[in-house]
Amino acid sequence: MNATIALFKKQLNDLPKNISVTMMFVMFPAIAFLIGNFFESIDGIVMQVNFAMMMASMGPMILVANTIAEDNEYKSLRFLIMAGVKPGQYLAGLISFAVVISAIPMVAFALMMGITGQNMLLFIALGIGACLSASVLGAVIGLFSKNVQQCSALYTPVMMVLAFIPFLSQFNEAVEQIGRFVFTGQTFQAMADLAIDSYISNADYIPYYLADFPSFTDLPFALAVIGGNALLFAILFAVAYSRKGLKG
Repeated sequence: MNATIALFKKQLNDLPKNISVTMMFVMFPAIAFLIGNFFESIDGIVMQVNFAMMMASMGPMILVANTIAEDNEYKSLRFLIMAGVKPGQYLAGLISFAVVISAIPMVAFALMMGITGQNMLLFIALGIGACLSASVLGAVIGLFSKNVQQCSALYTPVMMVLAFIPFLSQFNEAVEQIGRFVFTGQTFQAMADLAIDSYISNADYIPYYLADFPSFTDLPFALAVIGGNALLFAILFAVAYSRKGLKG
């Protein structure tokens, strides 16, 4: 527990140094807010949901991946393992910080889209779930990176694929089937369901194509996929930590 708290504090102290990463947690909500002012309709809400999904998947992944890659580069990871820090403690320290820093903009996203009550809690929970999956995946990428530069080269294509899967799923059936089992695809769909449900509940006029919109049809499945992805990435991390970390 002490090791987890120490790693959390280290992340907090290092945050001002990572300006580019920190800006991601500010930039996505800011752009989404501007979009909401330009598109005062369901299209604007869906675009805001997309930015929320991208922030939850990109920001934590980059933050955790860069941190571990830096530990690899400066041999800190080898020292932590020799000091008795277990994979679960190391991962918990990094992820707990990523969750905390991600939860604040998720609340901002929910408020700007007019999501309240139970829908708001579910929306934030989905964002945190996506953050967990992205953070553990970032941890795996970081372990296989010798330095921060190599880490960037590894996570960039992964990040782009995960971010565009929800968008491409709307136009390609094969991608849609893949997206059903990827945490970003399920996060986007479930968040969109919540946002549209709130929009319908508060709107004076409901477009005909939303009149029979099914609320939360895939929410249990979405949560299962997000949790399953996080578990899979955690197993990969535990194996990689014991094998790659000792060689750091």
